[in-house]
Amino acid sequence: MNKHICTRVAAGVLAVGIAVAVPGAAFASRSTVPAVSAGGANANFASANTSTAAGGSSTAGSGSASNPVCAKFSTLQTTLEGQLSSRVTLLNTLTSRVNGANATYLGSDKATLLADLSSELSGIQGLQPVVQGDTTCAELKTAAHTMVYTYRVYMVMAPQTDLTVATDTETGVAAYIQTLYPKIAAAIQAAQNSGNPNAGAAQASFTDLQSQVTAAQGAVSGLSAQLLAQNPSGAPGNSGVFTSARNSVTTARGDLKAARADIKQIMTDLKVSTTSSSGTSAAPQG
Repeated sequence: MNKHICTRVAAGVLAVGIAVAVPGAAFASRSTVPAVSAGGANANFASANTSTAAGGSSTAGSGSASNPVCAKFSTLQTTLEGQLSSRVTLLNTLTSRVNGANATYLGSDKATLLADLSSELSGIQGLQPVVQGDTTCAELKTAAHTMVYTYRVYMVMAPQTDLTVATDTETGVAAYIQTLYPKIAAAIQAAQNSGNPNAGAAQASFTDLQSQVTAAQGAVSGLSAQLLAQNPSGAPGNSGVFTSARNSVTTARGDLKAARADIKQIMTDLKVSTTSSSGTSAAPQG
């Protein structure tokens, strides 16, 4: 009976091992949230276009992305076309990230994100032929202003997407781990009944596991709704929302990593019981 329960828990742990790896992917290679960089490969929200996205120096080094200096029309036109193209690329990348995430975890947030991304993409793509057809510096400056202030691809859409996906993923992983509680509890009880000396340690790890999962859920509770409520017109004032959200997502990720470590430790303790039980039954009697 104990061996059977442990086998069932092992199958569940394997699934958790796969699921908990998802938040790591959700943190990787991010190119968003100016001035909110966490650093490192797993939480890199810094942007190569931070100054441009924030309305700072343009790639041409003249004026800002939203209010460029037009020293030479052709140069500014080329620069602006490149900035629009980079935004199209990013929006397509964000769309792929949403489509590649666990749909069950995202729930209705997936449709919301995809709709917002599609709207932004259409708007930015609509500016591309406008800029190509512009003939004056004033027209280019108008398009540049619209590109930055109307859409805020780097300052709002990108962090909103990445952080919502991470939040929903962590929430889903935490909920999944909770479904394993009855099996883990039963396995620990069976280990106690069989006299496994590590049953107490397994119980301690189980207690910590529950605490870590609860902490992770608390860190991101209600966060996706708060993120999705942000819009371009709120920038740059809403940058603090994204900063706080990144910190919460990072905290929850740490909690879930600790929870996975607890599960692995429980499995180590319970395997001792399984091995011991099998060895005892096979040993000579008398």
